[in-house]
Amino acid sequence: QSYRRELTHLETQYGNLSATDIFTGVYPEPVRVILKAAEKNLLSSKPQTAADVFVCSSPEIAEAIEAFLGGRQYWLLVHKLEEAQEGIDFLKNNKAGRATYLALERCRIRGIDTRINIKARGIIGWAMDLITVTNEWRDAISHLMGDLLIVENFATASALVREGVKFPIATLEGEVFAASGTVSGGASRQRAGAVIAHQKLDELNRQLENLRNSPDNDLDSREEKILITTSCKAAVKANTYLNQYQMEEII
Repeated sequence: QSYRRELTHLETQYGNLSATDIFTGVYPEPVRVILKAAEKNLLSSKPQTAADVFVCSSPEIAEAIEAFLGGRQYWLLVHKLEEAQEGIDFLKNNKAGRATYLALERCRIRGIDTRINIKARGIIGWAMDLITVTNEWRDAISHLMGDLLIVENFATASALVREGVKFPIATLEGEVFAASGTVSGGASRQRAGAVIAHQKLDELNRQLENLRNSPDNDLDSREEKILITTSCKAAVKANTYLNQYQMEEII
């Protein structure tokens, strides 16, 4: 019974992810235009957004990194500048808005400050150690946040800044201390972005996999197959929205 209840609970969570339209409404329209065009082979390249190529280790880390990246989570990653030009020309010709590209050939890997005691109180870790990145795009993500430090709160971040550190810092509460000297924070009325959405989906997928392999599984093979298949339907739908971009027709 407990196994059945847990599967039903996960099914509801998957359903809520898609029911709130979290994926279809998250990407800026010009980005969706490019992704849809690439899916239809109207472009020779297959760009991916920055948020699509990594997953955070926890909801708190996702919130911190999403606050730091902001709109950069929707930057389109490509290998060459020619691919960026192709996409920009496509947007121009279709009067479909503007998008920002990041070409791997232009990426600069940002290194960590080895003088920082990563085990000090209030410090969570370097962002690159707290995410799982697709190897193909690791240099691009390092370009965006290779020197980003994640800490617990404002007090820890401000203490580090006063010590003269020159790298960006993000807190678990969403405050961002930029290397330029600015500090941003507060609360947004907008829905969560793609970084948080990816983390939620990854966490639910792992929970479902753990249930599949649970020694407490009290269902016979037929019941298990039926319940897991039912529970996976919403997961497949969510993955479809997130990874294949089967959104409304915009081209």
